[in-house]
Amino acid sequence: MTVLVRGVVFRRSIRSSYATLDLVVRDCGDDEESQHVIVTVQFSSCIRDQDKNQDGHEKSGTGPSPTQIRSYFRRSFKLGDEVEVKGDRWLTEQATDEATTKRGHRKKLELAGFLPPTGSGTSTYSTALSANTTTNTGMRLVRRLVWDNIQCQEARARFYPTCTPAVSADDKNYATPAVSADDNNAEKNIKTKRKRRKSDNDEEKTKAVRHGGGIGKRKQGEIIANFLIDKVSSKVEGSRDEAITYLNSGSGVIDAAGGSGHVSLGLALRGVRSTVVDPRPTVGRLPKRDRKALRMAIRRRKNEEADSTGGGSTNDGDPNVTVASPISELQANPPIQFSTLRAWFASKPAGVDTTYREGTRVLNEDVEEGAQEDNESNVPICHMCSPDRLLPTCSGIVALHPDEATGCIVDFAVKHRIPFVVVPCCVFSRMFPNRLKSKSSGEIVSTYDDLVDWLVAKDPSIRVETLPFDGANKAVWSMFVSGST
Repeated sequence: MTVLVRGVVFRRSIRSSYATLDLVVRDCGDDEESQHVIVTVQFSSCIRDQDKNQDGHEKSGTGPSPTQIRSYFRRSFKLGDEVEVKGDRWLTEQATDEATTKRGHRKKLELAGFLPPTGSGTSTYSTALSANTTTNTGMRLVRRLVWDNIQCQEARARFYPTCTPAVSADDKNYATPAVSADDNNAEKNIKTKRKRRKSDNDEEKTKAVRHGGGIGKRKQGEIIANFLIDKVSSKVEGSRDEAITYLNSGSGVIDAAGGSGHVSLGLALRGVRSTVVDPRPTVGRLPKRDRKALRMAIRRRKNEEADSTGGGSTNDGDPNVTVASPISELQANPPIQFSTLRAWFASKPAGVDTTYREGTRVLNEDVEEGAQEDNESNVPICHMCSPDRLLPTCSGIVALHPDEATGCIVDFAVKHRIPFVVVPCCVFSRMFPNRLKSKSSGEIVSTYDDLVDWLVAKDPSIRVETLPFDGANKAVWSMFVSGST
């Protein structure tokens, strides 16, 4: 006898041979009071004895491997989705404490031998049951994104409360066991070893796949600045100085969703005028060492210009002799300070957490709810008709890891034929379920490579190049010149 359950996924865990889904049940077969069901899904091995070679290895073409089953499961059943499960049997968990009794008994449903549906490909929109052929069991996706992240978090807080148990007076009377000198020495040795391992791994940590930060983020910004200048020099068919002159025209370069402004720092050090556009209150606020590097570069250039005009600097060997730097040896485009604008670029992405991006969650945590709502609307949108007048005359758009704004930035640049360089990072497949690889397949853009291909398909002139740093390093760009290379 099979058990039918239909509910919304608010928590999941996927392992090598099985997965667990926590559901808030909307239609439970025999117990309406039980709102929390844990579904344990055992993956099928898919490899029978007759499908193995004499040496015990799997024959080719014998069906999906466990890795493929896990990948299908991970893509198909995500947080916030409504699913329908036909399980084998109930495994009811008894209430063991007062907290469990208050929130109701959990019920566990077992589903064994899970296989992807045959003949439906890997489409995440498939409604065919992923059935175990020996028993009429399986599961299917009913609707996507029935709940958002906040609703899932509320369900986790309800069914998995993180409360600290109260300490009774009897517990306080127990004496703390004495710690000997040997125990203290052992603890110190353990801490010393941990610090040593941490220092040994510092270099490896800088190479980890991440958005980057500190020196790593600064290097990324400099690489992208050089990349943009090189591509523009090809567009204008001139030198780097001519490319910088082109980029300084109009309102300069827009650093969209630029965060702290590391790309603008790289551009400023090369004499390119730019504006960081980001909705966060910390827009353009570089780390202290990076602010100092830009400030010192600007000051050094001013000193060199003063020396070249006759002010001079004294020679340490002879105080009566001055050394002047020839003007021809100075950088043609001196370092400059970049600008900032706290605003959304072009539009607010649908589904974005505005309280996080705009910083109102932190800044207004002690303010009344009505005042918070008023504050959220104060962050403007930078568009073609906004009072700042940045976008109509900008010379280019650049974006390093712009998160939810990635698609919006490329769409805007393509629509208005503005040269751009975008390095995408996070996919946000749950936030943008309408991003499809192709209309015919109906598959959602769910991987980094899928996102890059989806961006490239927006215009025939768009190209992709891999930049020399770790992490998300594929630059999607176009100068909107026929025959771009």
